[in-house]
Amino acid sequence: MNREFMLAVPATALLTVLVAKADQAEMYKPWKMHHACRDFLIANSLNAADVDSDGFKDHSVIDERRDLMTIVFHPGKGGEVRKEWPRMVLGQTGNPLIPLDVDGDGDLDLLGNVEEHFHRGPDGKDVSWFSVVWFENPLK
Repeated sequence: MNREFMLAVPATALLTVLVAKADQAEMYKPWKMHHACRDFLIANSLNAADVDSDGFKDHSVIDERRDLMTIVFHPGKGGEVRKEWPRMVLGQTGNPLIPLDVDGDGDLDLLGNVEEHFHRGPDGKDVSWFSVVWFENPLK
C-alpha cells in the first residue's frame, strides 16, 4: 500500500519532503555563538536596521545598567563579522530605539525617548520628564 502511495506522489513533492526532513535534521545541530559586543551590563531592546546603508543590519541596544543608547555596526562580509563589532554611544537614559526615516531624506534615523529632567518637586518627591527624541543619521 505504501509503495502505491509513493508512486502516486509527484516527484517534486517527494523531493520537497525529503529535503524538509534533511533540513530538520540540520536544525538540531548546535549553533556556534559569536560575540558582536561583550561589555554591556544589561543589554536590552535590541533592534536591527541598516543605519549606515552598507547592506548589513546594524543594531541599536540599550545598556540599562549604565543607561546608554548604543549602535553596534555590522562590520560586513568576511572574517570581521566574527570579531567585536564597532559601536557608538548615542546618549544616556533611553528606551528602545526605533529605526525609521524621520526627516524623509532616505536614510534611517533612530527615534526613542530620554529622561531629560530630574529634580526634587515641591512636594519633596523626585520628578523626571521623558521626552521623545530622534537621532539624525549623519551618514548621508
